[in-house]
Amino acid sequence: TLQVYFLGLNAVAMVTLGLPEQSGARYGEELAALGIGYLAGGVLSRRVSGAAARRVTLGLAATGGLIVLVRALLG
Repeated sequence: TLQVYFLGLNAVAMVTLGLPEQSGARYGEELAALGIGYLAGGVLSRRVSGAAARRVTLGLAATGGLIVLVRALLG
């Protein structure tokens, strides 16, 4: 998978660019969101098939890509 590639890419970006400047409260919010997503994923993994999750994920990625392309073409 490309996970290892993107992990390396993000690690290099953090080393070269540094961490984003954010307040401590923002980091707390991000950690809370990570925990909530982890818990929700655990619950949903028992109810949603892998194929359905894959379709939704790819659909969201395609929609995001199309939005970027349309915005680039329009302005």
